[in-house]
Amino acid sequence: MQPANSNNFRVKISEFEDKLDTDEFLEWLHMVEHIFDYKEDPYDKKVKAVALKLKRYASLWWTNL
Repeated sequence: MQPANSNNFRVKISEFEDKLDTDEFLEWLHMVEHIFDYKEDPYDKKVKAVALKLKRYASLWWTNL
């Protein structure tokens, strides 16, 4: 039997839009961090994946950062 590899599965990260609720953002970020705990992707790939999930004002904020 082959050992389980965390890179053999895909999990869809939900989008985060322009909500100004800090608690809601932190909850979303916590969920994303849980997903990345099981992935062995390089840091820069993780940053790009999260940046793609920021929509509307959140995306504008990221672009200006």
